Amino acid sequence: MKTLEDVIIEVEQANDLMYAIEGAMIDATPDEQDVSTRRLHNLTYILMGLLKNIGEDLEEAAGHVKVCNVILASAHVREMEKKLRDLQS
Repeated sequence: MKTLEDVIIEVEQANDLMYAIEGAMIDATPDEQDVSTRRLHNLTYILMGLLKNIGEDLEEAAGHVKVCNVILASAHVREMEKKLRDLQS
């Protein structure tokens, strides 16, 4: 089963790949005045921005999941403590 952390790592890997692609793109397209080159650069930077935003959203979601897990765990502990008190009575 994949966890949010697994997906976050994959998005980080995709971000690293995009930086490598960016470097190769800049090396391969020295004429930045060309319309097609500008379009390629813009598309690359849009994709990089989207991946960055997705990564940040996943990080936030992972934080929410951790908080929910803590709340559920504490509720479970309280329930177990009540059962233990009932058994001791």
